[in-house]
Amino acid sequence: MSSKQKLYRIVVSVAVAFGMAGCAHFGVRSGRNHTVTAFVKAQARHYDVSPQLMLLALNMGYQPKIQGKKTVFCRSQTPTGSFIAHDYCVSANNIRSEMSNRHRLGSQMQRFAPGSVPGEASGP
Repeated sequence: MSSKQKLYRIVVSVAVAFGMAGCAHFGVRSGRNHTVTAFVKAQARHYDVSPQLMLLALNMGYQPKIQGKKTVFCRSQTPTGSFIAHDYCVSANNIRSEMSNRHRLGSQMQRFAPGSVPGEASGP
């Protein structure tokens, strides 16, 4: 294996590790993944958003709030080096954008998974 391929594997491994850490941090909480249930539909009606968007936001760890006349999705985050948590709020468009970025990163990592490096044989 060439040094270029070794470096490539290290970069991909680090990207996968950060991706996994990001998923753990940003909230697909084990045991709390929601499905489109009566609860999700009721929340969606109350906040005037689609059930799919509400489900997506809840799965990412956000809670809906109304600011002014807009629905925003907030979660509590503690900045590095601080003990005080702050609310971090985003719009529905930001939720959709973040999810599409996660899907794009996931598909890129699958495409360049170990064993799929050009010129490298897959398998043992």
